[in-house]
Amino acid sequence: MMKARHLAGVAALGLLCGQVNAKVVSPAHETGYVITVEEWILVQEQHGIKAYVMTHQEGETSYLKIKFENPSNSPKDISWSLSKKGEVIFNDQHNRIQAQSAIEIYDATMLVPVGAGASLTDFSVTIH
Repeated sequence: MMKARHLAGVAALGLLCGQVNAKVVSPAHETGYVITVEEWILVQEQHGIKAYVMTHQEGETSYLKIKFENPSNSPKDISWSLSKKGEVIFNDQHNRIQAQSAIEIYDATMLVPVGAGASLTDFSVTIH
């Protein structure tokens, strides 16, 4: 009787684990790459300003989003540039960030597609 209960418990645990795994696994896109980062990743901290990147999916294309955070008690003017594998995409951009706030760089004029086979490590943000 004890063995039967033990086997039933193991079988139930196996089924439970199988259900959990089925929910975690996601199929790959037809393009052959999957970018699943949906959180900000700190890439640089300079002059008291923190720079973050993240990907954002729109349809079948992943785009790069940039966020600058000013944790200080005074507004700051910054200039920055963005490169991908050493090639400059945006150079000498200027923004003002209010005290204890953040700004996100992601609009129709500054869309940066991540591209097939690329990763966030291919991009670098430089605060001047």
